[in-house]
Amino acid sequence: MKKAVSFIMAMIFLFLFITPAFSVDEAEKPLVPFEDLQWIFKSTDENYHKPEEKTFPNPYDIYSPYYLGNERWLVFRENADGTKDPIMIDENNKEIPFIFQDGTEIYDDILSYVEKVSGISVHRFNDTYTRIDFNSTSTKSWHGIIDINGMVTFDFRVHRYSMTAGYNNEGLFSFYQRNHPYDTGFMDAFGNIIIKPLRYNSIGDFHESRAYVQTDEWKYGFIDKTGKVVIEPQYERVQDFSEGLAAVLHPEKGWQFIDRYGNTVIELGPDRYPDQFKEGRSFVQAPEDPGNLTIIDYKGNEIAKL
Repeated sequence: MKKAVSFIMAMIFLFLFITPAFSVDEAEKPLVPFEDLQWIFKSTDENYHKPEEKTFPNPYDIYSPYYLGNERWLVFRENADGTKDPIMIDENNKEIPFIFQDGTEIYDDILSYVEKVSGISVHRFNDTYTRIDFNSTSTKSWHGIIDINGMVTFDFRVHRYSMTAGYNNEGLFSFYQRNHPYDTGFMDAFGNIIIKPLRYNSIGDFHESRAYVQTDEWKYGFIDKTGKVVIEPQYERVQDFSEGLAAVLHPEKGWQFIDRYGNTVIELGPDRYPDQFKEGRSFVQAPEDPGNLTIIDYKGNEIAKL
């Protein structure tokens, strides 16, 4: 009973005092319908320095708008024949269609290529580029890279590469060779190969110039933006780098935080599971006792116990 009460009090404390300090994913801001069928796009992010709300006028079908970053929103334009085309609009509601470099819109070409389109997605801009996907219920999908003007900078159809599930992190996009699905490399927004395909079980996206890799022995390490191994694969689990540190699970020492060169900064042991650092704080809990939650700083000092 005591543990249950402690856990409930911890969750209330997190909700009231801790959670608002952290950034909310802008791609999932809530939507509120107006009586005149317009929509308001409200921000819940304290670091969102743009107007608190944005009104989308008809003729847009705004059943699924997303803020993409860089003053761009994804909306769906309803055509006269009832079909819907996804387009971007800017802060002035100016339409930004998705186009190839010859100026033609992508829909007719892509829809004749992709069989049985099941969904269209545009990912959030990390800088001025992002990926766009026409997904399919068959084996034939289409992936590309666009800039903030809707221009396709790279078309995966004309190359022997396919895009991985990764996103644009720090200007790089992960890909694999179609005949070698475990050979993953990284390219820039124009298809220039920055890191040649490497043979690993899996490769993560780059965070703070480091990406995790997993070997055939199921050990994790990290590479830099040249593809060089900078932290030898030795860990059973890892998290991405955040604020200069990454949480890793050492097979003998348990959980610890390391810096970008593999030096141990904080030792936690096998019974304390950490979260990434955000604004100088990390939540640490005991897996067998979720109510036992503490907050630590960069030196591993306990700031609060919940």
